Amino acid sequence: ADYLYWDNAKEENGEIIIEKNKYSYNAGQPMQAAVLLYRITGNKEYLTDARSIARSAYATWFNPFYSVQLNKSIRILTGHVWFNAIMFRGYIELYKTELEFGLGANRTYITAYENSLSHAWLSNCRQSTNLLNEDFTGRNPQSNWDVLHQGASAEMLARLASLERDGI
Repeated sequence: ADYLYWDNAKEENGEIIIEKNKYSYNAGQPMQAAVLLYRITGNKEYLTDARSIARSAYATWFNPFYSVQLNKSIRILTGHVWFNAIMFRGYIELYKTELEFGLGANRTYITAYENSLSHAWLSNCRQSTNLLNEDFTGRNPQSNWDVLHQGASAEMLARLASLERDGI
């Protein structure tokens, strides 16, 4: 009903058990797939689905936040960093497709990633080692670091740089 997907289904003792947790990667993959299906088929229902997923994921994983570093109110990205990098792929595919096909491209989601990562880089979130805290607000201290999260942060920064390079 909210255009977000449950995490998984598994079989236990012959019964299908559905895990009803929702994670951002479970929005990003179907969003990207729907956009690609639109590109292949031209069926606007796929684009409608992708946009619905995008809106719902934005409402779920981007929280209102005032960034002192950016001197403005933003919607900051929350949740598992690696999952959010996967979700970003869906947002980028949607944005680029809307631009390419002249479909009223909505840059809100890309801008939210830019703001979140800019705040993270300029705030207490970034350590003297240039590692990013998993909490992009910088409010929660962290004492251990996971290469998965650092790689996801680097991926998102690289994708933003690629959009900037391409002037989009």
